Amino acid sequence: MTRKQRIIYGILIGSVILLTIIFIIVLIVKKPELSDKTIPDEKIVKEISQPTTEEQDEISDIVNNARGFIEIYFTYSNSSSFSNIKEVFSFMTKVFREKVDRNILKIETSNSNGRGKYFLKTTKVLSSDIKDEYKKNKAIVNIGAVERNIDDNNKEEIIERKYVVYMVKTDKWRIDDVKIVISNVEKSIFN
Repeated sequence: MTRKQRIIYGILIGSVILLTIIFIIVLIVKKPELSDKTIPDEKIVKEISQPTTEEQDEISDIVNNARGFIEIYFTYSNSSSFSNIKEVFSFMTKVFREKVDRNILKIETSNSNGRGKYFLKTTKVLSSDIKDEYKKNKAIVNIGAVERNIDDNNKEEIIERKYVVYMVKTDKWRIDDVKIVISNVEKSIFN
């Protein structure tokens, strides 16, 4: 090999080594560039992040109030004189309570109240979850429950029910409306 060839090979090998060193240095030192798309929007971060402990407590209170309301409101007998409903008056908004009072009056004055034959209805909530529409002063809670009906002949009937509980925050979280879901359609509980 001639001296000229050794110099050319030396320059080539030196260049490859130098380029390799530069490439490694660039990879180690270079910081990844963030485009506008990779910087999370503050609003999005809040939506994805876990709720604070205070929000978790509030959501837990909302769901527990809805669960308790459904179990108490829909557990009764025809001999209880609406004591179950009176027990949960404090959980209702004024407007909802007025609807309930009108419904009680309608039942008491009608002949269809079935006072001659005894019946008992107990309700147990099996599932509950808050809908995504939860806001600081309004919430919607889905409730899955099982109703056990017993008539005066001790005949038992078990029915699965779904309810949607609409709540608003006044001085505290209160029930503003309750709908029963029948065939995926929400219907008034007063019908």
